[in-house]
Amino acid sequence: MDTDTVNRERSLARKAIGWWQRQGRIVGDPTIGIERRPAPPDRAEALAENQVAALWRLDVALREKTFWKLLCESAARADEVVCLNVEEKTCTRRKSAAGSPPRAGRRSGSTGSPAPLSCCPA
Repeated sequence: MDTDTVNRERSLARKAIGWWQRQGRIVGDPTIGIERRPAPPDRAEALAENQVAALWRLDVALREKTFWKLLCESAARADEVVCLNVEEKTCTRRKSAAGSPPRAGRRSGSTGSPAPLSCCPA
């Protein structure tokens, strides 16, 4: 089992055990001594400049290239970008598409920091 699954299952068990203890159904906690597993480090790395250049040369729909451009310039994860709702465009500057901090190894431009998203004027 991966780390996230083990930690999620442990958390669920702890919640259930706490509830059973408050109900007086059990006395002890069988999860004592089972430590939360540390998450593995995020080893995702940005594409090299030649890899990005190769993407732009591909013969694909403009929609795909736009998606890739947004991912590349915002340092957002694909699932964050897919969840964006254009009708609810918020013209605030933020670190990534969903407002979460950028992942390690992701960069944009020459500064090494993600470019904030900006939206079109209404």
